[in-house]
Amino acid sequence: MRVLVVVAFGGVVYGLVTIIGEGTGGGDEPPAVRDELEDLQSAAEALAVRLEDLRRGDRPPRRQARRALTAQRAAVRALGDDPDRALEDALNAEFDWLDGVNTVLRNPSTRLLGSLGERGEAAIDAFEDLDDDHGLARTIRGVASLTRWAEAQ
Repeated sequence: MRVLVVVAFGGVVYGLVTIIGEGTGGGDEPPAVRDELEDLQSAAEALAVRLEDLRRGDRPPRRQARRALTAQRAAVRALGDDPDRALEDALNAEFDWLDGVNTVLRNPSTRLLGSLGERGEAAIDAFEDLDDDHGLARTIRGVASLTRWAEAQ
């Protein structure tokens, strides 16, 4: 009977470790990719904060937008030749979002202004489809403030 209890307890522990590992994404990305995704998250969060606070007459956060785009490109390069397709798709959607933001900040009257919301939603959806989005879905925000700013220019 004691042996059965020990075996059952071992099975429970193994199951919990497996579930926790799968639920957190298990760190499937190589360390270089994880590092680049952390850099992207940091840069994208800094941009999102600036975009949300953007008001008429403010200086546009071009430096933060370029930094986020540079970090996105570094994350794609880190994926290498055999990337995780879902992550690559999410990073491509992130590129579309960041490219649109950079374009609007350079040229507020661009036609891309009208597509920023859709680009942002597509990127959010792509990141939310991943087991672990590395916090990137939450960094895609500030469309309303950016739109008001651009329309005031």
